[in-house]
Amino acid sequence: MKNISVRYSLMLLLFSTASFTAISQTIASYDFESGLQSWTDGGSDSGLNTNSIYASNGSRSIYSKDNDTSQNYTTSPTLDLSTYSSVDFSFSFIGHGIDSGEGFSLQYFNGSNWSTIKTYILGIDFSSNNYIYTFYQTINSGLASNSQFRFSSTANSNGEYSYFDDILIKVSAPEIDVTGNGISFSNGDVTPAISDYTAFGTSNSGILVTRTYTINNKGGSNLTISNITLSNTTDFSIVAPFYSSPVVPSTGSTTFTVQFTPATLGTKTCTVTITNNDSDESTFQFDIDARSEQNFFDSDGDGILDNVDIDDDNDGIPDSDEESSCSASSISSTTNYKFLNETFGEGNRTTINTTYDAITTYCYEDGTNGTNTTTCPSLNNDDLSDGEYVVYYKAGDGDGTDDTPNAEVASWADNYWYTGEDHTPGDTNGRMAMFNASYDPGTFYTATIVGALPNVPVTYSFWVLNLDTTTAPGIATRLRPDILVEFRDVNNNILASITTGDIPPSVNGDAAASWHQFTANLTFNVSEFYVYFINNEVGGAGNDLAIDDIVISQTLCDTDSDGVADVFDLDSDNDGIPDVVEIGLGNYSDGNATLTNSGSWVDANNNGMHDLSEGYSLLDSDSDGTPNYLDLDSDNDTIFDVDESGATNSSSATYQNGDGDITGDGVGDGTDTDAVRETDINSDGVSEYFTDGILDLYDFFEGGTFATGYGNSNQGATGTGWENYVVDTDNDNIPDYIDVTSDGSTFDISHTLYASLDANNDGLIDDTNDAEGDGIIDLFDTDDAIFGSPRDLDRKLQLYFDGRNDYAAESSVINGWDEATIMSWIRIDPSASGNQIIVGQDEFYLQLNTDKTITSYADGYTISSSSSLLTNQWIHVAATYSCDCIDGVFKLYVNGSEVASTGTSSGTLNADTSSFTMGRKPDTDSNYFHGYIDEVRIFNKALSENELHKMIHQEIENNAGIARGTIIPLDITDFVDTSNITPLNWSSLQRYYRLDTYKDNIIDDLTTASIDVSTGARIYNSKIIEGQTAPLPYVTTSSCNGDWTNSSNWEQGNIWDISSTAPDCAIIQIKGNIQTSTDRSTVGLILDSGSKLEINGDSGLFNSWYLKLDGDIDLEGESQLIQTDDSILDATSSGTLERDQQGTADTFTYNYWSSPVGLANSSSNNNSYKLPDIFTNVNFLTSGYNGAASPIGIADYWIWKFSNQQSDNYSKWQHVRSTGTLLAGEGFTMKGPGTGTISTPQNYVLNGKPNNGDINLSISSGNDYLVGNPYPSAIDAVQFILDNGPTIAGTGSTTGTLYFWEHWGGGSHILREYQGGYATYSLSGGVPAASKGTNDPDVATGGIPTKTPGRYIPVAQGFFVTAEAAGTIKFNNGQRVFQIEDGSNSLFVKSSNTKKSKANSSNKSNTGDTRMKLRIGFNSINEIHRQLLITVDENASANYDWGYDSKYIDTQIDDMYWLINNEKFTIQGIDDINDQTIIPLGLHTKKDGFNSIIIDKLENTPDNLEIYLHDKELDMYQNLKQDNYKTYLAAGEYLNRFEITFSKAQKTLGVNDININQIEVYFSNEENRIVINNPASKRIESVEMLNILGQSLFKFQTSTNNKHLKYNASQIKTGNYVLKIQTEYGTISKKVLIK
Repeated sequence: MKNISVRYSLMLLLFSTASFTAISQTIASYDFESGLQSWTDGGSDSGLNTNSIYASNGSRSIYSKDNDTSQNYTTSPTLDLSTYSSVDFSFSFIGHGIDSGEGFSLQYFNGSNWSTIKTYILGIDFSSNNYIYTFYQTINSGLASNSQFRFSSTANSNGEYSYFDDILIKVSAPEIDVTGNGISFSNGDVTPAISDYTAFGTSNSGILVTRTYTINNKGGSNLTISNITLSNTTDFSIVAPFYSSPVVPSTGSTTFTVQFTPATLGTKTCTVTITNNDSDESTFQFDIDARSEQNFFDSDGDGILDNVDIDDDNDGIPDSDEESSCSASSISSTTNYKFLNETFGEGNRTTINTTYDAITTYCYEDGTNGTNTTTCPSLNNDDLSDGEYVVYYKAGDGDGTDDTPNAEVASWADNYWYTGEDHTPGDTNGRMAMFNASYDPGTFYTATIVGALPNVPVTYSFWVLNLDTTTAPGIATRLRPDILVEFRDVNNNILASITTGDIPPSVNGDAAASWHQFTANLTFNVSEFYVYFINNEVGGAGNDLAIDDIVISQTLCDTDSDGVADVFDLDSDNDGIPDVVEIGLGNYSDGNATLTNSGSWVDANNNGMHDLSEGYSLLDSDSDGTPNYLDLDSDNDTIFDVDESGATNSSSATYQNGDGDITGDGVGDGTDTDAVRETDINSDGVSEYFTDGILDLYDFFEGGTFATGYGNSNQGATGTGWENYVVDTDNDNIPDYIDVTSDGSTFDISHTLYASLDANNDGLIDDTNDAEGDGIIDLFDTDDAIFGSPRDLDRKLQLYFDGRNDYAAESSVINGWDEATIMSWIRIDPSASGNQIIVGQDEFYLQLNTDKTITSYADGYTISSSSSLLTNQWIHVAATYSCDCIDGVFKLYVNGSEVASTGTSSGTLNADTSSFTMGRKPDTDSNYFHGYIDEVRIFNKALSENELHKMIHQEIENNAGIARGTIIPLDITDFVDTSNITPLNWSSLQRYYRLDTYKDNIIDDLTTASIDVSTGARIYNSKIIEGQTAPLPYVTTSSCNGDWTNSSNWEQGNIWDISSTAPDCAIIQIKGNIQTSTDRSTVGLILDSGSKLEINGDSGLFNSWYLKLDGDIDLEGESQLIQTDDSILDATSSGTLERDQQGTADTFTYNYWSSPVGLANSSSNNNSYKLPDIFTNVNFLTSGYNGAASPIGIADYWIWKFSNQQSDNYSKWQHVRSTGTLLAGEGFTMKGPGTGTISTPQNYVLNGKPNNGDINLSISSGNDYLVGNPYPSAIDAVQFILDNGPTIAGTGSTTGTLYFWEHWGGGSHILREYQGGYATYSLSGGVPAASKGTNDPDVATGGIPTKTPGRYIPVAQGFFVTAEAAGTIKFNNGQRVFQIEDGSNSLFVKSSNTKKSKANSSNKSNTGDTRMKLRIGFNSINEIHRQLLITVDENASANYDWGYDSKYIDTQIDDMYWLINNEKFTIQGIDDINDQTIIPLGLHTKKDGFNSIIIDKLENTPDNLEIYLHDKELDMYQNLKQDNYKTYLAAGEYLNRFEITFSKAQKTLGVNDININQIEVYFSNEENRIVINNPASKRIESVEMLNILGQSLFKFQTSTNNKHLKYNASQIKTGNYVLKIQTEYGTISKKVLIK
């Protein structure tokens, strides 16, 4: 069976009743149940109806249709009415399909002609089809004996029917008819209904509800009302006057009004009795009912209901002020006081939801073939027909097949109607209410709303859809729905209305274009009202619609968006300071956050407000227009009230008010769970509960009942240091949160990040604008679109952890990794105590221990530092872990230095789901770190120390997938050597928290693509974020001047270790002038323009990676700049380096030079130069040959270079002078200015852009190149030699020998008068140049110390190299070392060495040479001293060895050399010395005389090593450790006579040998004579000369003892010969060369 809903019209003129039974005199009556009953039809458009739905009672009626009067009359039989003066004619009517403006006429025949009594029109006389109406007419003239009545349709369509039934003709008499809301109800009605006003509905207690009823007289004579009574006069009453007239004439009416004034809550009933003179209804009775409810509560417990209470939370602020102040803010939110949301649910068909007393006058279509009724004439099919509705989830499915009633609601739906979903987002099979409009406009949906607050805006919203689509056939002419929504009070007065206008057709597939929202914000002065949906359009083709998501909400303003409206909120801005305190009435609150039940409570006028607070002016301390109770910064000092409150609570020893603002935006965070206040938001009779608005973090009064949960307890304190339960630090009776000088002297703002916002220094932000009214001035506010100021920081910052509850955390990061690195900067608070977790997870973390040492834990291993760290000083800590599947090492670093390590063997790090945490133990309330943290990084790689050092003192960034420094603009690499450099992939950086950028409580992780906003690591409870002070990098002040160790010279010198012992990995930026007298190591060094770094104390300035020199470096004394293999000089550097070096002062003496600097510019390095570009303390004289002493001048004539020229070709020297250009790495000659002798040093100042990195010079095979140390540091000669030869044993670009010119005499500019030679150095070691005038191996020419080249070549030292093969001479940073000129390891080869070795300086770069070395000396007849070196080295051999054996290149008149494969060498390397070792010697002398072979020095030789000079010609061995070997040699060359041996078995010189040795025999080529010196007058028997074939050329029998003999041999040709001298002691044989 179908449910039938009766549709009621609001605009009836005549009203239906039940079947009428006449008791008064009846003339005729017709119910047509037996047929026409003598009525006649006029043709095909009239007749008898047998369909019961068109009969008022029974199953039959008569009808007339169309307007064809030839066919549509229905006429009564003839009646004799002549005997009556007045008759009443009544009938029932049902229309079907009649259009508005059409209807039917009632006509009367008076015996002679027909006349129209009345024409009834739809829209005027009746309002709807398919409804039973009863009409009355009185005829009191023309009554004839043959009277007749007839009906005729006036509709113009064949389908428009008028049905008539229950026709009654009677003698005129009173006839009572009672209506409510225009709807008749019958005598004895006991079913009150809202539609006819017999049901008053539900009203709130105290609301007066009235209903007016109309008494109509439908009879032909007067109706007299004698009385109206009520059965329940306790709850109901009749409003005077009782009725407008006691006598109602025919067709007249009168009214009376009943008022509902209940004494108690509940449903009340009453019977209304009308006593009158209607003969059959003299006692007309009907029942009424009404319900009284209490829909309001007492939210603050003061006994006054909320709808009466003017201060609903007893915070001392009138509700009206709280609502208006809140509403003035552009960003305040709202919270629902009432919220009714009709979504119609989900699933299959259903009726209108009556949760909100919703009803409809349309017929419900349940999708079955039911039984039609008069009001629902289409129930016999399953289509949603005109006047029907259904609540269902689809109108059609669009497949073109009639699937009614499941897939669609009508057979035509697929072609005409919308096939999409309902409007409610996210539901499944969500329903909508669909209406096929009735032919007649009218109400189709109503709802009752109760319990709203008067005079508070109500938002009403609904969504509507035109079921017709844009593709429906004939859509252009189909009717569009047009809805009028009316709001009426309980007494039916219209309060407001909404009109939609025509709803356009829907678009299948586009829900957004199909559903249309209509909304209105309405303010009513009533607490309950009715909503009526009225269709303004008629039914028919179109006008079909659906509605969904009907929302009625009454909201109250909520400043802090905590869900508690300000009128109910005890802390309206969630700053932890109760509103009552912030308005200045805290002294009345007893510290309980509310005035309810306070000791001072008085409310004499029962308006719900403390009498002492009425009329009180609310505080606005900073006069910014926002009262303090809504102001998050009530004194405009950039410190939020939540933090300045300082309130504590005796219930918690650790609580501070600031803890409530976890995210740091000035607004408290977290939940408020003490929901003890009652409400009923959705008016369903089931109470909900809400809180007091004090967040749990602040609230210490959180019981489960109103008495134990409303308000707070023990908040703050009283007495010294307190004011109104909040802190008053300076006891000036002004709490800190509204005091701009909380300490009594300095402005609070001056201690914050935002001090710059107070340029005028008045303690306030320099702005008065506050766009959104949260009390945070716009200049300071980060977001004017929300309440509060979320952190929006993006600058150089650091984060403070208070050791109490501050921490940062995110989900697990490190989980089962093979390797990892974790690092952070920390600055330990001096009051820090206990074990404190710095950063990490359960399986890998860094911890500060109680004793201030550092521990790292990883995968079961624990390593710790041994030294306690300083407090209040920035320290970098890091740990690296690699499993045994990689390196298996776990290391701990402090300031870049490895302080602990252990091997690992447990595999990868354990699985770890703990939170990655900074500042406490993960996921536990313990081990909080106390101090500052900055620059937290996590890598899934165990960084090398090199990688670590490059990033400690700078931030890093992503450079196309590679980690790069932000201070040093270079990619981070793992530098092992120049051929093994691995960039650090950015992807290995898993988390990077610079702690610079904060979006609210989110710390930006720089490994993500953009700044993190809503996800990532969050900080909790942190309040102190300060400007970055960690040394990123170390920076001097711009005004610095003086010593490095003066902490005031550094920007943060008091918290940096830079002034004492800076880490070797430091990056340093110099902005002013600063000096140091100790070695300094840096990873990066940056000198700003105008700055100066002076290095004193013969100190080393080391740089391992990057130098940016825009200022000046002054290397005083022996100080040096050492840039290592991986170090670069930024080519854009525009500054200079200054370095002194000393050369000879003698104007005739050369030094070989090079330059450590080049021409200064800002675009390139290792620049070529002219000497005036770099020498700053001398002039260059372009004429003459001599220098000048004053002013100091250098004769530029003597400036030459020898660049890749033929060896031993003097003519190839290239004249440079002062105008020529020299390349970096090239050497040059220069004579002194004449300010002293050869031994007098002359200081030169070189200034320019320092050379650095690879410097290459091309050289051709066999050529010589005068080169020099190109760096402002010493270089390692060994490394230089190795870098210039592919292998030690193979051919190199040089011979592996360095030659250093030593000019030690001459006193002339004439070449042939020059006196000097080449000191030599190879991998075997160094030997000095030959010297003159001394036989002491430690004394050189002029009595100065011998200058033996050491391993380390000093700054600016020039030297020769010879090419063994074409190639490149290579200088690089790998050769650079720090070594001062100590006279042994490093010396500048010049006339004297004036540098003194400072303590321990020689061991800075010299590791010592433990190889065995034999220094064999030669003292010639011409006072030439030569030293040869032989070194035992396992890499050498007895043959020629590249790099170890140094060829002889000198041109001394007398000299000695090693012979290797008939070539001459000054230095020889050999792999071993034993008693079988023989080392050939050669020598030459320019004149006859005695020459000596001696031991100059033995190094690292065993005591039992014997060293012999073997004179093969004399077959004599001299133990050189016992005595020198001295022999008289004729002028000439001796290449096969002498050798060094080491065998004790070889023959030694006996007495005879010694005697023979005293006779010297040689051939003088100058005199062409044989010369015999016989100083001891030994007897000489004969002299014989043999050729190389052994043939005797002549023989003299001398038998003489003369001391000096000469024999002419001029006839002998050039060649090699042997002289044999026979003496009394034996024979002397001598090989000679005759030239």
